[in-house]
Amino acid sequence: MVVPTETPEPIEHGNARAIATELEVGASVAGAVDYEDDVDYFRFTAQAGQLYQIDVALDTLDDSYLELRDADDWYLADNDDFGDSLASRIVWAAPESGDVYVVVSAGWESGTGTGSYTLTVALSDIADDHGNSFGDATGIQVGQASAGAVDYEGDVDYFRFTAQAGQLYQIDVALDTLDDSYLELRDADDWYLADNDDFGDSLASRIVWAAPESGDVYVVVSAGWGSGTGTGSYTLTVALSDIADDHGNSFGDATGIQVGQASAGAVDYEGDVDYFRFTAQAGQLYQIDVALDTLDDSYLGLLRDADDWYLAGNDDFGDSLASRIVWAAPESGDVYVVVSAGWESGTGSYTLTVALSDIVDDHGNSFGDATGIQVGQASAGAVDYEGDVDYFRFTVQAGQLYQIDVALDTLDDSYLELRRDADDWELAYNDDFGDSLASRIVWAAPESGDVYVVVSGFDGEGSYTLTVTLSDIVDDHGNYTGSATGIQVGQATAGAVDYEGDVDYFRFTAQADQIYQIDVALDTLDDSYLELRRDADDWYLADNDDFGDSLASRIVWTAPESGDVYVVVSGFDGEGSYTLTITVQ
Repeated sequence: MVVPTETPEPIEHGNARAIATELEVGASVAGAVDYEDDVDYFRFTAQAGQLYQIDVALDTLDDSYLELRDADDWYLADNDDFGDSLASRIVWAAPESGDVYVVVSAGWESGTGTGSYTLTVALSDIADDHGNSFGDATGIQVGQASAGAVDYEGDVDYFRFTAQAGQLYQIDVALDTLDDSYLELRDADDWYLADNDDFGDSLASRIVWAAPESGDVYVVVSAGWGSGTGTGSYTLTVALSDIADDHGNSFGDATGIQVGQASAGAVDYEGDVDYFRFTAQAGQLYQIDVALDTLDDSYLGLLRDADDWYLAGNDDFGDSLASRIVWAAPESGDVYVVVSAGWESGTGSYTLTVALSDIVDDHGNSFGDATGIQVGQASAGAVDYEGDVDYFRFTVQAGQLYQIDVALDTLDDSYLELRRDADDWELAYNDDFGDSLASRIVWAAPESGDVYVVVSGFDGEGSYTLTVTLSDIVDDHGNYTGSATGIQVGQATAGAVDYEGDVDYFRFTAQADQIYQIDVALDTLDDSYLELRRDADDWYLADNDDFGDSLASRIVWTAPESGDVYVVVSGFDGEGSYTLTITVQ
């Protein structure tokens, strides 16, 4: 590793990629966390295939946190504490050439949250035995063993083998000096296929996996959570499995079943999933049951089609570890039932039954069959079975503030959602309102049109009453970028969280390279949450919950460019007044 001969004097460093400090590989730079939540950005040019060691040495800073990000601000690696110290180190192999960004901030154990440090980026002298990405994966043969090692903390080893459609493979990591392994299986698009941490009673890893199609797949080996040093050697083996699997593991080889008939099945190995297919009719209500035989615990999923769209799921039904789904079909067509082992089980047999349900459902379960309701009128409803959701539709007027209430009858606990349209975009939600298990949403409509109220229950069935009314609350500031209150830098603005879920939007014009301090001072509001967003697309820039020892909020932010930005103030656990101030540092 290249060791620099001298350390320069501390300098200021930018808080964003656009103003990152240029750093040469092999050199050191002094820096400081100058205020609570300060982050320092540095940039260096990586070369494909090179292994880099990035170190933060602590000076007056008590604890550091180190991140590595690419040119799109995508996470690459991070480290809080390295070895026995509170300093930080990342060892990282560059998959391609280009600029990468090092981000230094204070770690969790930093007393004051500020202090100086020294950052070094150097070429590592570690010899890495296997590649760290798809592009440099080691090719291996089925049936042959391959030696490997986790050579440094954070090292991952990629291997590639060619799978044949329909074959069942057993992939094993045997531990040598490595204390604990973690094993993943991924396809050529980096899509997750399977994983395993600890197999049986050991810290070694095993995946048994059925290939749905032929082609290259990737095995990724790294250190598990129980690995003492995080490094060590292992042996990897990929072999054909001799397990006989009774039902297919994917859409393409799902077992066709008939409504009203029982089907026997078994979870044949750890990680086995059994796919079944039946044809649903629009508007019918189906009951899908897994009865346990030698399987101790089941998990049941319902999927729509080969796009793997989730429809419903159940682990434990009633007082048992068996599973049941009651589901209303919104349209006709094939759907897929997926049976696997639950949390309390490994392998064993079961019986699957799909039948028509005799439950009468009072309100529709989707946008297409939502019950139309009027503002100001009460509507009776019931959660008729576990997993039942009731959809209601009403028309809103732009700028109006609405109060939506679920009053509990025999239902013990309600959950309430507000959604925009058939794209199922969530607008607001509430579980428990005040000291009760009932639900309330107060919501300001940004535009006119139909919206959807969705009522469901926690832990059981029962009746309720839904009411939508115009609210008599006076909201002091807008809830969206389009209705944001314009404010001036240097002037204080009074505001209030007027109801649970209220957010106040403010807009000010930032100047490039200026450092702004944004403060929320608490009046009757007990706890504030503060966000900074970039533009009308509501792009996140920064946030803060609690500043210092208080429940007030502060953001210190350097503007990378000139233009309007938005400050969003909300509260935790209640309503109340506050004062917002923006100043230039």
